Amino acid sequence: MCWAMPFTCASSMGQKPRTTASTPTRRRRSCEVACYPRAYVYPAEMRATRDLMRRRLHFVRHRGQLLAHIQNTHHQYNQAAPGKRITYRSNREGIGEGFEDPSIRESLGADLALVDHFEVVIGDLEASLVRKARVHDPDSFHILRSVPGIGKVLSLTILYEIHDIHRFKRVGEFASYSRLVKCQLRGQGSGQRRGQDRQRLPQVGLLRGGGAVPG
Repeated sequence: MCWAMPFTCASSMGQKPRTTASTPTRRRRSCEVACYPRAYVYPAEMRATRDLMRRRLHFVRHRGQLLAHIQNTHHQYNQAAPGKRITYRSNREGIGEGFEDPSIRESLGADLALVDHFEVVIGDLEASLVRKARVHDPDSFHILRSVPGIGKVLSLTILYEIHDIHRFKRVGEFASYSRLVKCQLRGQGSGQRRGQDRQRLPQVGLLRGGGAVPG
């Protein structure tokens, strides 16, 4: 592991050994001038539930990939796509019957079986998360559910990913936390150029455009 032993590896290759003696000093000075933002201490009693909420999102994405594979299989073999949204279980009846090859039908059947199982698991997790939210912060959860456009899942996301909105002193801090800002790249004498958008935080990114905003 060369990165763990810079002096030994560099010496063995005849190169000038690299030292990191000044790194702790730079970090200490950066902390002294408040370059690093202070970390937010998330309540210990809610951390496991927040992780469970994120695990639910992981399963939801897997379910979406399976549904996308069903759609792509129809396009791949020049078959008419299902006429209705297969997100709903009632619209998934008869999928795969138009294919003559038994292997294709078996592949789609495996996708559908996993989708059905994921829906059961996701539904159970959501019911458990709602029960926990009514214990951790029932008032905030009730207020969030009363906002038009904010449903059960979005209320849980806001409650467990943000927790306390007052921990953000400015709107820009919350936008940066949600990864909804653009970065600027500076070169040495080459001016400024716009960098790529920062990848949205998967959990908080769901909040964008979710609830109703008063005009």
